[in-house]
Amino acid sequence: MQFRILGPVEIHDGRTGRRILPAGAKQRALLGALVAMAGHHVSVARLIDELWGEHPPAGAANALQAHVARLRRLLPAPGTVPGVPASAAAAAPVAAHGRGRGRGRAAAAHTGTAARTPAAAAARTAAGAGAAAGAGAAGAAAEGSGAGAGQGAGAGIWTCPPGYVLRLGTADTDAAHFHQLTAQGRRIAAHEPARAAELLRRALSLWRGPALEGSIGGDICAAEATRLEEHRLAALELLHDACLRAGRHGEIIGELEELTGDHPMRERFYDQLMLALYRCGRQAEALRVYDRARKRLVNELGVEPGPVLRERMEAILRHDAALTAPAPTASPTASLTAAPSAPSAAAVVSGAVLQARALAPAPSPLCARGAVAGGDGLSLSLNTVTGTGTGTGAGMGAGAGAGAGETVLSLGSEIARLHHRIESLRVQQRQLLRRFEALTAATGHPAPAPAPAPAPAPAS
Repeated sequence: MQFRILGPVEIHDGRTGRRILPAGAKQRALLGALVAMAGHHVSVARLIDELWGEHPPAGAANALQAHVARLRRLLPAPGTVPGVPASAAAAAPVAAHGRGRGRGRAAAAHTGTAARTPAAAAARTAAGAGAAAGAGAAGAAAEGSGAGAGQGAGAGIWTCPPGYVLRLGTADTDAAHFHQLTAQGRRIAAHEPARAAELLRRALSLWRGPALEGSIGGDICAAEATRLEEHRLAALELLHDACLRAGRHGEIIGELEELTGDHPMRERFYDQLMLALYRCGRQAEALRVYDRARKRLVNELGVEPGPVLRERMEAILRHDAALTAPAPTASPTASLTAAPSAPSAAAVVSGAVLQARALAPAPSPLCARGAVAGGDGLSLSLNTVTGTGTGTGAGMGAGAGAGAGETVLSLGSEIARLHHRIESLRVQQRQLLRRFEALTAATGHPAPAPAPAPAPAPAS
């Protein structure tokens, strides 16, 4: 059996697959509070405050006892203290509830009776002491380590005067399962990010909605819901960190876009989204995410982004090599297939260079020669990468041709940065052309004919 509070409060019977839903908001709030405090004694006074707040009804203790009785009937094994009648144990909290009204009336009645019949008063006093001792023994037995022979039978709501306790026995809670999976993912996130991501997704899949949904009325449930929500957001941050380490940045952009909208004050989601966009070759969008985060923080909190987010923005502007994406990691649960033979270093570099040349835009009259892909600057960079130039470029190309793995990785990073630069220049070129055409149309001057494209450099 499992008590579920990661969403609407319910009980799941693992033997039959049946979902047990408490009837009414008061019973859901009572069960949620007992589950949140599972294994701990909760006083009647605190439960009354949880259910009715500052304005409890006149018979609050009796109403609470009735709600507990209904919840016990939902469980497979009601909690009773061995050797103590259920009626006497259930009535103990009512007598012990110290709100003043019942205690005063009982004391007055006892005083009047003692004045009329001293012998009867003495007998009643002795009987009351014996009943109190029996109730105290019952409470002590319920709070003991074994809680009697009944604890082994399963979960139950036990009476521990002056209050109640939910003992789980062999049952568990979905919140405990969530914490267990999250802890496992956190332990292996550094060296097994793909496996950690799977564990964290399993943990987050336990959530069926906001924690204790529909049951938050008092301090116990409100505090537990806030604590669980913070753990959920921390698990989401850990999940996306693991995905970024595993090279799965393309898979999480949509999720992070939603999270930055749902939690606009949480800078960590902006940071992860910027990194994921940059690794997908979307540098301009990554910088726009920073601008959006800054505007929200300044407008709503009056503060600038923190140092971590500012450093991420600066690293993106300078194309920091530390932002380079790692190789994607295969899922541990994926079926094993034969790995294809790895291409040679020369093929990797050659293919990347050809791709960069194909992406190069045509020169325009507004761009200086060598400022875009068709100019001398890119030709020099590509010659440096392929080793077709002279000097240090030829040496670097020769080293790559020799098959040094580290050199190939460095060249790949350089080509990726050049590709990002080409895309950025292409966007700027189109914007300048549109502005130029709009200005010439407004002034009535004919636009000058575009300069002829320079002849391609001869192959060396």
